[in-house]
Amino acid sequence: MVKKLLKYEFTAMLRKQLPLILIVLGTAVLNRILQFFESGHSTYQILFWSSAVLLAVSCVVLTAGTLWIIVSRFYKNIYTNEGYLTLSLPVTADQHLFCKLLTAVCCSVIAVLTCMLAASLAMVWDMLWEVVKAGRYLFRQAAGVIGKGHLSMYTLEFAIAMILNSCKTILVLYACVSLGQLGKKNKNRPARAVGFFFIYYFAVQALGTIIVIIFAVLELSGVLEAVGEWIAHHARAFIHLLLCFGILWSAGFSVLYYWICRHVLTKKLNLE
Repeated sequence: MVKKLLKYEFTAMLRKQLPLILIVLGTAVLNRILQFFESGHSTYQILFWSSAVLLAVSCVVLTAGTLWIIVSRFYKNIYTNEGYLTLSLPVTADQHLFCKLLTAVCCSVIAVLTCMLAASLAMVWDMLWEVVKAGRYLFRQAAGVIGKGHLSMYTLEFAIAMILNSCKTILVLYACVSLGQLGKKNKNRPARAVGFFFIYYFAVQALGTIIVIIFAVLELSGVLEAVGEWIAHHARAFIHLLLCFGILWSAGFSVLYYWICRHVLTKKLNLE
């Protein structure tokens, strides 16, 4: 049943995301075609730069639209009238959340890859090849300086950190939507969800301010200078520690937000 649910989720999400993907790729192809007619005429310059701006805007729309699709799909499919049908399936709350999260992460990755592909299509071939060669050169230089073993581990740790950070971002949106369902008045649910998101945002900003203050105090006390000396002598270990900290940070908060969603689904469910 979980496989069928995953298939249904992917189909429903991609059906809404596909038009945005086609718009991005279409604007990239248009920009590339215009490059074949390159000239110094003012009309060409206007058309070319207009298509470039349109491509950038379409990439932003794809990114924002994907997030909107993810959130609206979660809200409508779980907490509105659709929830009566969705939650009647022989699937647990954990399996529902897993399917929603996996689909959302995959759609987010598709959006990023689409923007990268669009940028590649819009680039002149010679410029794209130079970028690829520069990347290969930098990779070989980094491997020679820090070693292939460390570089491979950095790449793996960075990939895990990015995936977990994507999960954390999606789960915090799910958690805000879930907390917004706790009130008795159905009409105010979206507003409450937005309110919880702003509370989360201000809490993150406050935490960042506290961290900055702590670092300022440590700088005045000379602790950071000693830490800087240790980092200078153990740069490779420090990068591993930094990436692992990012992994644990994202994993910890992902578990917290997941628990909030699960708690609302299993203990505080209030469908419209």
